[in-house]
Amino acid sequence: KSLEISGYTASGAMALYGKTSGMVLPLLFFPSHFIASLSSNIIPRISGALARSNANYAFELAEQSLVFSSLFSFAVTGRLFVFQPISELIYRGQALEELIIGFAPGIPFFYIESILFSILRSTGNNLTPIKISVLDFFMTNILVYVLVTKPIFGVYGYSLALITASAISILICLQSLEKQFRKKFNIANIFLKPLLSMVFMSYILIKSYPALEDIGYPTPICVIADSLLGLCGYFCLALLLGLKLKLHP
Repeated sequence: KSLEISGYTASGAMALYGKTSGMVLPLLFFPSHFIASLSSNIIPRISGALARSNANYAFELAEQSLVFSSLFSFAVTGRLFVFQPISELIYRGQALEELIIGFAPGIPFFYIESILFSILRSTGNNLTPIKISVLDFFMTNILVYVLVTKPIFGVYGYSLALITASAISILICLQSLEKQFRKKFNIANIFLKPLLSMVFMSYILIKSYPALEDIGYPTPICVIADSLLGLCGYFCLALLLGLKLKLHP
């Protein structure tokens, strides 16, 4: 309905919404299975540490899981944001490049919000995630109506609404955990260093793909080789910046 208000026809709005919710968002959220796996492994360890009154170790586990989630999500964002022909390989003929680029920046917000909810629950705080989920629901829907109806945003107002709601949720979650642990998370390790690594990775992706194409490799080979080169640069810079890529025992 908001897309119609912004100027789309009923059929055009439905088609665009279908592409977004049925193709783009599933592609963005599919890698989040890694975050679910991380949660299932790390959360019981945090609960166990708190049960043994070892709050310092529980905090270290929580912070390291956030760093891992951030590293993973920024890597996914960098790969999808520098789309090249990835969307064409997955959804041939659908012309989803601009939609993927428009929604890819939200990946770190969505993934980190998810792991924060899990950490909160592992500390026995089930009320805060429920409150934030309700707040997130209302914020998202209000922002969707306000932003998507504006022609200047269109469907990308949906992405902006999701990111804004997730960013506020992340802020509330972090404040709640810091208050509970009485410690401050290293924001540079969680957000800034993965972001810088992603920028470096994106630069490699942009520069290496045309060179691989010029050699004459098939498109799938170019995409795979380009991705591997970008990931190598990504993790090398992350290590140089001092990020630890190993979970606490």
